[in-house]
Amino acid sequence: MASVSQDVLVQFGRDSGLTGTAGYYATTEGTQHVIVGLAPAALTEVYWKSGQGVHQDTLTTFPTSRIVDIGAYFDPDDGTQHAIVATRDGALTEVYWKSGQGVHQDVLTTFSAGIVTIASYYVTGEQTQHVIVGTSDGMLHEVFWKSGQDVHQDVLTTFSQGLTDVGAYFNSDEGTQHVIVGTSDGTLHEVFWKSGQGVHQDILASFSNTIVGVAGYYVPIGGTQHAIVGTVDGVLHEVFWKSGQGVHQDVLTTFPAGIIDVGGYFNPDEGSQHAIASIHDGSLVEVFWRA
Repeated sequence: MASVSQDVLVQFGRDSGLTGTAGYYATTEGTQHVIVGLAPAALTEVYWKSGQGVHQDTLTTFPTSRIVDIGAYFDPDDGTQHAIVATRDGALTEVYWKSGQGVHQDVLTTFSAGIVTIASYYVTGEQTQHVIVGTSDGMLHEVFWKSGQDVHQDVLTTFSQGLTDVGAYFNSDEGTQHVIVGTSDGTLHEVFWKSGQGVHQDILASFSNTIVGVAGYYVPIGGTQHAIVGTVDGVLHEVFWKSGQGVHQDVLTTFPAGIIDVGGYFNPDEGSQHAIASIHDGSLVEVFWRA
């Protein structure tokens, strides 16, 4: 495995209420972004360029209902950044902006069963935006739309074990969409499909400790798929594979204070992979290595 480095991006503090962590790379700007929730209601953006200072802004607040989880992605076709926010009242909200411009938000839909976890991604060839939603009844939903058009949703599958966290991404080389699912029994599942075709699923790995955070991304260099998994013992794992081949895993690092949630993304300009971990001591940590 390549040498792994890590940096503390921000120290929010133990009482910051840090929750929900998602990361992405903005290709047209060369910037890295992490979206997190902070108590009591702030949706916060942390962003930087490699080797430069780290900045942060409050994007918006959700004062009437607590943030449960966050998804985020960059749309390279129109240069917009998107944060998807799930709140305890079952609402799924899209927050979106262009760098240096105003922040907008819309409620996409509301779920009667409580939202446990979400992830999101953009499909370049179709210009569609996607949110994966796991609800308290074990159902895995896909919410999808094109900018300015109606929002649609489907049920992908149901997990009887109960959901702990999900990650999701688009494989641009194969035209497939992928959801990485952690369930309460420590199993890591992959759910995958092509638009308009059937949904398939596999078991990727099993962990002896409870899964608390999952993120996923695709690396076109070498055609590998990656899941970042945080377990309750503070260990940050990488699970990786090529379609139709064996699944491998490594331990990236360990956080004795414990992991709240994780994000992950690939930086194509530098050929680097990035895992973002939010830690129970209030720190936001970047773990990174070359593909």
